[in-house]
Amino acid sequence: SQQLTTESHYRSLQTLEPLRRGRSLTHAGPALREGSKVRPVDPRDFDRLLEHCSPMLADMVRLQSMTAMRPSEIIAIRRRDIRRSVSHDCFEYVVTAAVNKMEHEDRDRVVLLGEKAMEIVDRWCPKSVKGYVFNPRRAIELEYARRRAMMKERKYKHQDAAVRLERARLTGVEARKVGDHYTADSYRRAIERACIRAGIDAIAPNRIRHTGATVIASATEVAVAREILGHADIRTTMRYVGSLRNKAAEYVKAHA
Repeated sequence: SQQLTTESHYRSLQTLEPLRRGRSLTHAGPALREGSKVRPVDPRDFDRLLEHCSPMLADMVRLQSMTAMRPSEIIAIRRRDIRRSVSHDCFEYVVTAAVNKMEHEDRDRVVLLGEKAMEIVDRWCPKSVKGYVFNPRRAIELEYARRRAMMKERKYKHQDAAVRLERARLTGVEARKVGDHYTADSYRRAIERACIRAGIDAIAPNRIRHTGATVIASATEVAVAREILGHADIRTTMRYVGSLRNKAAEYVKAHA
């Protein structure tokens, strides 16, 4: 204990009820700003977003959606953090303590990866590389390699063009100091720029997680969805389940 307050005050604070939505009002209006409900991304907007993403960014969005990873988890995934689970016949991404949201509760966060997910991982990070899977520097190098191959195929051998290409490569990788992994801000900005090109409203990375979580929660039992999503409290998982009344109606129509 850090002795920040007396025990009697601490016990008194525990008796207070938490604030409820719509109840923190004053005569002048809401006393506290209440956040809006996070909604899944419309499938049409999701497809348009992918069309206007770079190949690496598109695969990041796909992987985050299919696994419902948190944005901090998708940008931090490294090959060395992925292991094969013989008992489960799949792969496990062990989230590091630095980005594990449940670390303070002494709980490990493990993201299960199937064949489709590993195809994306292998595409951007060979098994010999133990670093970050989604490395912007590697994506730039691959893009310039593609351009050089295209120029060679077209027999475009002008010396000045090759010099400009090399200068552009150095400018992109060294002068701009591109890092070896996305940050939360750079990932968000990259998605926002793709949304602008696609002509759709901005999509935040946490909405991509919400989209995947909604699909997972609707396709399996709540307890299983909780394990996949890494929730400490099952009430958090219930936010993604949707209308239980619709499921109840489907059961009644089928069995009652």
